[in-house]
Amino acid sequence: MVVRRPDQRREVEDHEQTVQLTIEHRSSGGPLPALTAAAIIVGVGIGGALLFWSPNAAPTDGLATAPAASPASTASRPPAAAPTSAAAVPTTLSQQAAADADTVRTLAGRWVPQLSAKSTGMTVGGVRYDEARILADFRAVHAKYPDAALLRSGDYRSFTQPGYWVVVLARTFDDAAAANAWCDRQGFDPDNCFAKRLSRTGGPKGNTVARR
Repeated sequence: MVVRRPDQRREVEDHEQTVQLTIEHRSSGGPLPALTAAAIIVGVGIGGALLFWSPNAAPTDGLATAPAASPASTASRPPAAAPTSAAAVPTTLSQQAAADADTVRTLAGRWVPQLSAKSTGMTVGGVRYDEARILADFRAVHAKYPDAALLRSGDYRSFTQPGYWVVVLARTFDDAAAANAWCDRQGFDPDNCFAKRLSRTGGPKGNTVARR
């Protein structure tokens, strides 16, 4: 319910009377005087203000209220990069030997079990070996003995011939007998496991002890 003050109520009654006279005049077909039209316009302005005035209306400073800002959309983030592996898996014999080089250098001058020695093109037990087959054999041994390491025979003078890919156990022993005893315990045949001492200066003599 709209509450009006006495002076406002009087203005509204005057406005309604003016509008009623105008309607009656128009119904009779008479022209609308300019003064009457101005009164209607002014009256409508006053009446409209009164009709929409409320004592509880919030005050305004005359400025348009800006619409509330919508929350900023979160930009889509690119997918996280996959973590990189600590070291790439060697895919060739050369890469594997390079990966094991530091480990093999620590074995120089010590007795270790030699587990295999093969060259590309050789045939053993009816199997002809190429690089892929030699690498596969190394991986099979490494799966059972994680401390197995690969080296080139030409890098150490304690081997009779260069051109062989040699697999040794990167575990040192006090003497040749102890290295050969390890081969016995693992069940290797004498041709595939025996004591070897790696040396860059001394020749094969005295650095190889076969198993009996």
